[in-house]
Amino acid sequence: MTKALFFDIDGTLVSFETHHIPASTIEALEAAHAKGHRIFIATGRPKAIINNLSELQDRNLIDGYITMNGAYCFVGEQVIYKSAIPQKEVKAMAAFCEKKGVPCIFVEEHHISVCQPDEMVKKIFYDFLHVDEIPTVSFEEATGREILQMTPFITEEEEKEICPSIPTCEIGRWYPSFADVTAKGDTKQKGI
Repeated sequence: MTKALFFDIDGTLVSFETHHIPASTIEALEAAHAKGHRIFIATGRPKAIINNLSELQDRNLIDGYITMNGAYCFVGEQVIYKSAIPQKEVKAMAAFCEKKGVPCIFVEEHHISVCQPDEMVKKIFYDFLHVDEIPTVSFEEATGREILQMTPFITEEEEKEICPSIPTCEIGRWYPSFADVTAKGDTKQKGI
């Protein structure tokens, strides 16, 4: 019987301490794949910053991806599911972050950009997640595009404050300094 196995990246496949996939994990995934099991990635990361799976990708062990917390799913070059955030709500988040003076990352299908980057963006994305430099753009430039995920660097209190302005969005938080925002219903569970 063929099974589908789904794995998160950060803190699951890739160690937060070493930033590598343990050899034992690679061996286990190779064995599962050899038995005909399908291996999928389910992550909050967008495709543009999946930069730490080459040990699996080079071995052709990954059969598909659920990215942006379920907002963008693909197998090879085939997009299975894609869900943009309504433009009005993207603009509401941008205005909120600009007013508060906080960073916000905007994610498109193939690109990622940041508005008002600060030390926390550097700490989390560059130092902790080892992401290459994210291009800095204006809020006006960022909101003129189709956005699938936003990552505002807001507190839980600020999250409650912005919620009424983004009623068709889903908010997830895995780190206290920021939240991941996708269109309502877009979750890893739905993507899976």
